[in-house]
Amino acid sequence: MPRRLVLTAALLAAFEFAALALPASAAPYVPCRGGVAAPEKVMAVCNRDIEKAISDSARAMAYQSRGAVYRFRKQYDLALKDWAKAAQLYPKASFSY
Repeated sequence: MPRRLVLTAALLAAFEFAALALPASAAPYVPCRGGVAAPEKVMAVCNRDIEKAISDSARAMAYQSRGAVYRFRKQYDLALKDWAKAAQLYPKASFSY
């Protein structure tokens, strides 16, 4: 059990720096990276971006950001699922690991 907690904590810490890992071309297409917006608004924008993203890297960033909202809400299973999907879509990004 402690090993799983350590792994989860490591994953959560790694995803905090995800925005730095994406190429500049992905930035304009994913406005759901948070900032000062309320989590509900970020979630709505991320859901929209997941549906309409024009590239895998943009969609991956939306999944990563939505995972951060789930983490904020303490819905860790949903957060890990979104982060795994982000890793599947864009494995070259460091947040994928």
